[in-house]
Amino acid sequence: MGATVCRKTRPLHSPGRAAKRPAGSRSRSRSAVRQRVVASADNDNEITPLELAAHQIATVYDVLVVSGTWDARFRRGRRPSSPCGAAVRSLATTYLAQPATDAWNVVAGAVELARVWAFDAVDLPATRPSPRYKNADDVLPRELRIRLAVCLSISWKFARNCQTVFNRAFLRADDGSLPCTLELAFTAYAFLLPREQDALGDWDASNATALRELQALAFSLELVLVIKVRTFSLLAENVQTATELHIQSFFDTNQLSETRCMQLRALVPFFVRAALFKRRNEAASLYDELLTATDTEPGAIALICAAWMSIRHSGQSARDMHASEAVFTALDRATARRLLDNAAHATTANPEFYARGCYGDPGWYGHQFVRRNTLTNAMDACAPGVDPIPTPTPTAHDLVRVSGLSIAAGGLVACVTCACLR
Repeated sequence: MGATVCRKTRPLHSPGRAAKRPAGSRSRSRSAVRQRVVASADNDNEITPLELAAHQIATVYDVLVVSGTWDARFRRGRRPSSPCGAAVRSLATTYLAQPATDAWNVVAGAVELARVWAFDAVDLPATRPSPRYKNADDVLPRELRIRLAVCLSISWKFARNCQTVFNRAFLRADDGSLPCTLELAFTAYAFLLPREQDALGDWDASNATALRELQALAFSLELVLVIKVRTFSLLAENVQTATELHIQSFFDTNQLSETRCMQLRALVPFFVRAALFKRRNEAASLYDELLTATDTEPGAIALICAAWMSIRHSGQSARDMHASEAVFTALDRATARRLLDNAAHATTANPEFYARGCYGDPGWYGHQFVRRNTLTNAMDACAPGVDPIPTPTPTAHDLVRVSGLSIAAGGLVACVTCACLR
């Protein structure tokens, strides 16, 4: 991975610069074929350009959120009982605060923009043997990485509007008024390699001319993206956002608690990443095959099924989760099985991406859900007729409690109806 932010923890409000490294030899043949891949001989998989792009987008987003440059908190808003700005939504914060869970769907939207637009008219390097993320600097050219910054910036602004915290350190060149942040240039700077940052200069007001040129370049690309691409559907109606509607339906129909729904949602981006994992003998990755379809329903259900099975077969208590055959079709389980299989292999093959963030943190509440043995057990359980955890039978107490709730609800409806008719 070539982005500087992967190599050095940056102070707040500065993209930072890593130590210089030898540039090394570069073998780059001009080719516009997007299907060219970078093979990894270790695990019989291929690291595709889109997978590398998704990795860089997720990495930069992680750093910008953790540093506080982008505010991804779940604020309650102004309430008389809480100090202004201090209160956050406790449930969302508990389960979705980690940047890897992509709770605002920023990474998912940026990857979709990148898939549709970022690779257009960009020459990719020739296939090279056995690269890893840590030494894949030359795989994605500079122009493409600037485009990834544009995709990430647009996705962030769509999801969070102006929730940014930047120093207004740059004055307008003509009259010295209207201090600005050069936020788009800041994001693009984070995608540059160390040697590219060295050539551009420090992130400082004294280097404003070069940084404004970077801002102008990124802004011109942003205009092209907004004009040429139907951004709304890619940002608001992609397969990850579709999963939220389906998970909501589980809560609305009293099939799952709000806590369990949050856990499901937190796992969805992990399986979106797993879909990017491509076997060498496959014509396309599961992401290209399943998650980019116009009809998001099959992909969304398969993602939820994979997350559902991971929780159900993690060894933790999951009595509230029904047998998968009662909730998902055979096709849903078959597709989820492929996602789980990808995830089990990917977490071993490329931990730099798939186990990044909370998904690789043993202290995270959901770490048990994404361990290899859990993924393997869940994958085996997706086979037809196999789901060994029995569905709990309601007790007499449960039936009485449900009956009482139904009577109480019926009485409430009657009271409301009477009040409305008066």
